[in-house]
Amino acid sequence: MPPRRAARRARGLWVATIAVVVVAGITITALLNWSAVSSWYGGVSSPKTPGVTASGSPSPTVSSGPVDAAILPPLGSGAAPVASVLKGKLDAIPHDGAGTVSAFVGDGSGATLYALGDAPQRPASTEKIVTALATLDLIDPQTRFATRVMSTAAGHIVLVGGGDPMLTSNPTATYPAEPSTEELAVATAAALTKQGVTQVTLGYDGSLFSGPGRHPSWTPNYDWGVTTVSGLMVDHGIGGGPEDRRQPDPSAVAGQHFAAQLRAHGIQVDAVTPEVTPASATEVARVSSMPVGLIIQQALLNSDNDAAEALFRQVAIAAGRPGTFTDAAAVVQERLAAHGLWQDGTVITDGCGLGRDSRIRPAQLAGIVRLALSDARYRPLLDGLPVAGALGTLKNRFTVPQALPGRGDVRGKTGTLNDTANLAGYAVTADGATVTFAFLSTEGNKDRGEVWIDASAGTLAACGCAS
Repeated sequence: MPPRRAARRARGLWVATIAVVVVAGITITALLNWSAVSSWYGGVSSPKTPGVTASGSPSPTVSSGPVDAAILPPLGSGAAPVASVLKGKLDAIPHDGAGTVSAFVGDGSGATLYALGDAPQRPASTEKIVTALATLDLIDPQTRFATRVMSTAAGHIVLVGGGDPMLTSNPTATYPAEPSTEELAVATAAALTKQGVTQVTLGYDGSLFSGPGRHPSWTPNYDWGVTTVSGLMVDHGIGGGPEDRRQPDPSAVAGQHFAAQLRAHGIQVDAVTPEVTPASATEVARVSSMPVGLIIQQALLNSDNDAAEALFRQVAIAAGRPGTFTDAAAVVQERLAAHGLWQDGTVITDGCGLGRDSRIRPAQLAGIVRLALSDARYRPLLDGLPVAGALGTLKNRFTVPQALPGRGDVRGKTGTLNDTANLAGYAVTADGATVTFAFLSTEGNKDRGEVWIDASAGTLAACGCAS
């Protein structure tokens, strides 16, 4: 067996083993050097211990620490495919029924190895890498978003959302650690009891983000996939209704959850109402989110729409603008332009890619991946890319014969709607070259689009076509 093929098989087995370990929850160190990652992400001492503090000892919102370049993943440095040979291989892959298709493959320098079509197409969830890029440009990956309890008057407290999309109602034992309102209720009850307060009225404040909570282009059938955007949300806004589904007012659901938890810890809550917290309020307790870098990873790996939309709004706020769809889209455009990745015809409407009016070219998506591969600051974007046949939204993909060589050697962000199937990422070829790519198919049968995409990416990985 040729050395490269043997290495590929070994790596494929290694990736599959990691997938089992991660799913089983045995150890995170099998996937990442946790000590290095914890140092990078603000000195997190344990992946299962989110920050919970009472007033008087607030945890820092941001802590410093350099990115450790040594933990960047090994990449291929072999000779790139000959463009004409690669073209013959990719052009031979049928895409009947996949609708409008376009593609771009680039070498390590960004030079074009293959291009098919050039019209901007609907990105679907590949747009999440656009959001991730802008987030990492403007927000330190060690940043944590705080959910706080504030006191505004004697006997009155307010649950204030900090835009944490991963806040849960109860602690979980899974990685990565997600803060919970139960932990916040324990800290709040302890602080109030220490002050001699056992009866309160409760406000809830989700006003960090402004403007409409749902984009006009989100069709009603998207209600299952994304919660109305709010600065305060628990359990992705799911619950509080007879069908345990996403609720139209996630802040209200969070307030009711928290009131019940306070009562369970000995604090009588007489009323629960919405309000905007005055600047004069004082902090009673807080919980801190997982670091932004990990939120990005989760948003990409699991294609989490709520996390992507929260980051989209946080990008606008970090740029000094209101946290609206419109302002966030404008800031994202500015960031793409700053990297030379904005092109005429590009349209960004939201952060998660559900917006059916969004448009982008495959070369732009591949360009984002190339930037991430070349600059350590974008490491969370790379870490969040699903692995073909092993992790995330690609775990159960790459099953057709031409796609099999890509299992373990292809990483990419999926983008799926009823009539759309996309993938943007990178692959390591049989010659050991790292190539970036984006394959887009819209207005067709998404299943046929996925077959074309998987076969194309698998062909990249199998390509021993450097000469």
